[in-house]
Amino acid sequence: MSVRKLAADKQLIKWFDARMSHEEIIEANLALTGFLASRSSIDQAKARLGKTRRSLRHHQELPWKTEKPHKNDSIAQMLRLRSRRNQGEALSEKQLAKIASWERRLLDVGLVIIYEPNTEMGFHFVAREPSDGDSLIRVTPGAVLQPEASPEHVKAAAG
Repeated sequence: MSVRKLAADKQLIKWFDARMSHEEIIEANLALTGFLASRSSIDQAKARLGKTRRSLRHHQELPWKTEKPHKNDSIAQMLRLRSRRNQGEALSEKQLAKIASWERRLLDVGLVIIYEPNTEMGFHFVAREPSDGDSLIRVTPGAVLQPEASPEHVKAAAG
C-alpha cells in the first residue's frame, strides 16, 4: 500500500475553495501529512478535482493589443476586473463596489476610454459621444486589436 502524499480530496477542496496559494497549501499539507508536496502535485490534484480556474478572455472590455508598458495600467486593470465580473467570476464585495463606482463616475462625467499605444500614458479618458451609447470604451480608427475582438470593435478600428 502506498503512502498518501497529499491530504484527502475533501481537505484539498477546502483549501482550493479558500483560494490558498501553492505555498500555503504545501505548508498545510506538510503539517497534516508530513510530506512536502510539489507545486506540480498540487496543480494535478486541482485539475483532477475540477478546481482549476478557467482562463478568462478580456477582449470584450479590453479589445486592444496593449503595449507592454501599458499592460498594468490602472485603467487596464479596472477593465479586466470589469470583464471578470461580466464573465461571472466571483469577486469580493469591495471589488464589486469599486467597479460600480468607477462605471458610475465615468457615465456621470461623460467620459469613455480610448487606447493610443504610441503615447506615454496609453489609455486616455475622452468626452463621450452619442455613438458611444453606454459603452465605457471607444475603439478608434486604426486601433490594433486582439484577434478575438468583436466584429463591432473591428468595424470601428477599420474606420
